[in-house]
Amino acid sequence: QATLKRGYAIIRDTSGQLVRSSLQAVALPAIRVTFADGDVTAAPIDGDTPPPAPKPKPAPRKKGEQGNLF
Repeated sequence: QATLKRGYAIIRDTSGQLVRSSLQAVALPAIRVTFADGDVTAAPIDGDTPPPAPKPKPAPRKKGEQGNLF
């Protein structure tokens, strides 16, 4: 329980068996997630979600050009 209070969670299948990998989780129709303050049922929908695309950097200003506040 102390581990759960630090932000960890325990993942089990619907029969109560521990789920130890993402591959095991995505093969299941539902999982049970135990947090320090209670349980939730979740449906795994994807195994490898790609990271979001990086945001483009703003164009650099020309030297000597000061912005206008008004």
